[in-house]
Amino acid sequence: MNRLLTILVSLGAAWLLFSCADERHTMERVLEQADRQNKAFDSITNVDSIALAARYFDRSGTRNERMKAHYLLASAYRDMGDAPKALESFHDAADRADTTVRDCDYFLLSRVHGQIATLLKDMQLPYDALKEYDLAERYSFKAKDSLMAWASYSSKAFAYYLMDNHDSVISISENAYMRLLHYDSLYALSCLKD
Repeated sequence: MNRLLTILVSLGAAWLLFSCADERHTMERVLEQADRQNKAFDSITNVDSIALAARYFDRSGTRNERMKAHYLLASAYRDMGDAPKALESFHDAADRADTTVRDCDYFLLSRVHGQIATLLKDMQLPYDALKEYDLAERYSFKAKDSLMAWASYSSKAFAYYLMDNHDSVISISENAYMRLLHYDSLYALSCLKD
């Protein structure tokens, strides 16, 4: 009897382990599909599946997986035109990042803040947008993504424009132009070395 009970417990544990691995694989596939659509500028329409994946990774994922799941959920809401839910989910994604650890995905975190800034700008909230553009720029530098850092910096001109602060619009635009020339010359030099 004890041997039968041991076998049944072992089979149950194996089934549980297999089903958990299968669920993880399914949730990873959902996020991979949404990520491909997002990168291809395709509308993400499977909000319910991504919401399930976000809940799954909140229970069983790393900080970066949680951030990615909520980022993709927010992107789906954005694509559906639901700005309030998108904004809430982007904030959820940012809250799941852990900037105190070495493996923080700063590349993704910069995009999260960039998306928040864009939504806030579109909602005519330029002061809040500026704060988010600053965060996007800071995390872009940490990710060594100079193009995103430049885009975040130059986008501040739109927020200043909404505030009728034309001197700042001009200053940001000129500085962004100079930065772009600098990046372009660095790129040219790196091509010459190759």
